[in-house]
Amino acid sequence: MTRLIVGVAAAATLCVGCTQFSVRRAALVPHQQPTLRSGQGMGVNKHEVSLGTPTLASLTSPKEVDGANAGVVLPRWEFNGAWRVQASPNFDIGLVVDWGLDKGSRSVDDDQPDPDNGDVRGGGFSFGYSFVASEALRIGLTADLLFYSIPYVEYRTCVSGCVVDFTDVKHDRETVPVFSIGITPSWRMSPNWAVFGGANLRNHPTIEKGDVELLVEVFDDEEVEPGPGNIVAAAGVEFTMGNGLRMMAYIFQPVYADPVQYGPTIGVNFTIPIGHFQTQPTLVPAPVPPGSFGAPSASAR
Repeated sequence: MTRLIVGVAAAATLCVGCTQFSVRRAALVPHQQPTLRSGQGMGVNKHEVSLGTPTLASLTSPKEVDGANAGVVLPRWEFNGAWRVQASPNFDIGLVVDWGLDKGSRSVDDDQPDPDNGDVRGGGFSFGYSFVASEALRIGLTADLLFYSIPYVEYRTCVSGCVVDFTDVKHDRETVPVFSIGITPSWRMSPNWAVFGGANLRNHPTIEKGDVELLVEVFDDEEVEPGPGNIVAAAGVEFTMGNGLRMMAYIFQPVYADPVQYGPTIGVNFTIPIGHFQTQPTLVPAPVPPGSFGAPSASAR
């Protein structure tokens, strides 16, 4: 009897890794988007606040790329904001935030669960330099780094080597970095109007939609991945009002897309200037009082 018990225990120990699970996952990740700048720089503004949405309208619904195995859900409405300060002429640094709503979100494939675990939100840093190529042409260079809190859901069903049949459901979040570097040539047609077009490289967070895993993989808690880099092309127009308020409308589309294929998408952005950038003051000679050294004498006058 003792030998039987020991044998069963040994078999269970050897076979614990043989237990298999069917896994289904999905995550609410940020919508792909371009660098939200026109390339014109901040001008005379010392500070500025920017607010907008990159998902105002989509001409087609996003879809999973064939073979991507991505359990991706995208916000229908995503909003972003930034506060920037001009550190030196044509160079600025700032803080950026991005918020995608769970309500109304869209799955890129019908065969996946719904995360239903709150909004996706991110924040980080932004750097920009506007290179003056000519009187009308500027070339904007940008680099952003954000950290997103991404909600996800995982269904894990025991399918082989099970002591009992069960399904475990886990709702959780992971922090994932998203980087973006871009170049945006911009042409100022008049004091109020500028047109721009460019491209940026930005990674796309993703999660493995379906898999069969062993018991030992249950403890691997890194589910959401930073994902591959996408090339995002964009073009738009920016209007500057007399009080310095800028309004920007743009259209963009990833030309190299993975794991999601997007159609043309329209976004808008508003920028509010705060204060003026202080340049080195021009020194004007003080007037010389009459009769002092260097001043014309009364007879000379």
